[in-house]
Amino acid sequence: MHDDSENDRPKYERLPWTWDTLPPSMRDAMADALRLAATAGGSPARCRRKECKQTHRCSFKLDKHGDGICLGGITEPMVREAALMIKYASDFWAKRGPSWGAILEAEKKLRDARF
Repeated sequence: MHDDSENDRPKYERLPWTWDTLPPSMRDAMADALRLAATAGGSPARCRRKECKQTHRCSFKLDKHGDGICLGGITEPMVREAALMIKYASDFWAKRGPSWGAILEAEKKLRDARF
């Protein structure tokens, strides 16, 4: 059994991005992946939210800072699974469709044009 202590984790002085700098499509993709991982992990069955219980799907929301509360309990393995989903989707689109980079650049141009 591996001890996943703080000493084993890589140290970063600064992440290359923050929640505030992510474009809306990436934020939405991350929230969708977290909800899907939580649903697959059984969170709706443990949740006190009526919507989650009735639909059997996690329905938690992330606020503008990227924080959210899942009353069914999102675990670290679920977050890791969600990260793998995002990585898979990114690789898939890079090989078979428009890259995330092109999508993100188009969103940036739209935002810049509006302001």
